[in-house]
Amino acid sequence: MSEQKAVLLSHAQADLKTIASADETRGIRYLHATSEFVEATNGHIILRVPHDGISADEFPALKGAGVGLNGQSVLLDPKVLDRAVKNTEKKGRYPVLCYVHLSLGEAGEPLLSATDLETEVTIRQKKAEDTYPDTTQVWPHSPRYVFTLGAIELDRLVNWAIKHGEARGAGATMRFFTQGSERAIKVQIPRPDGGMAEGGIMPVRDSLATQEEEAAKTLRQAAALGAPPQA
Repeated sequence: MSEQKAVLLSHAQADLKTIASADETRGIRYLHATSEFVEATNGHIILRVPHDGISADEFPALKGAGVGLNGQSVLLDPKVLDRAVKNTEKKGRYPVLCYVHLSLGEAGEPLLSATDLETEVTIRQKKAEDTYPDTTQVWPHSPRYVFTLGAIELDRLVNWAIKHGEARGAGATMRFFTQGSERAIKVQIPRPDGGMAEGGIMPVRDSLATQEEEAAKTLRQAAALGAPPQA
């Protein structure tokens, strides 16, 4: 049996509260924490954030800590995790103090601990009886890479669409059309009056795009020469 290890939760993982469902009657209102990652879903989108590469062994000794995770997963109440995050250091002498230490109590309940080396705070969350969906069933496997977008520029378009686009079942929608990873991506935003707002956003050139382009170039050259492509 592998060693039981506590995990350290980052502020980025705590911010998954914006992805979790707001429906208090559903299990997906929680964040789902494992020994490898924390994930959240609202039934429409899923986001997983792996743990940072900092071992819980680097965290100061805690009097209120329990046992570590050993293959178990646990459901975290975003509001309770928020309370724990408020006890962490935002920018301190020791980066490890910016994390929340997650361990388990005797009944498997989450213990969320934070310290500034002088004061230790451990919050005991009631163990959730809900079940979390198996998100691997809907996880996108081997999708084709298309383009990378700048989050700030995309946010400008999204905010405009939310305010001025046609509201449907899932709210305002956006359509994306692309002719390649280096060409402007056409954007369409349906309007409430039946019209269509159109525009474009330039993709961000990154290493993955370069790799795909080089692979495609090799295939084209091999096809032109009538030779089988290199494996």
